Amino acid sequence: MRLVPLLIVALLLAGCGAAEKMERMLEQQKAVSEDIDNALGVESEIGWQWQNGVLTQMTVALPARDVDGATVYELTQIIEPIVDKHFDTKPEVLFVTLWVSYE
Repeated sequence: MRLVPLLIVALLLAGCGAAEKMERMLEQQKAVSEDIDNALGVESEIGWQWQNGVLTQMTVALPARDVDGATVYELTQIIEPIVDKHFDTKPEVLFVTLWVSYE
């Protein structure tokens, strides 16, 4: 019985093109992550928020200890053109964040 609602949702998404849009976004996210990883030599994490057909924000998270010599400005100068290259529309806001692992 639980499968029926999921099937209905899947059909509705497929019908309105949302599934294709989501697949394209995931491909673009992967491409951005790979280019940032290659440019900076660190593993990045990419997140985004999509509301009503608008890319409202994108977050690029980097390990702080691996980019400790770079300023946020320098990181943004590298990351922003990569995002522009892979996404058809620019996000309204681009967050460049640093994370620290306690391990």
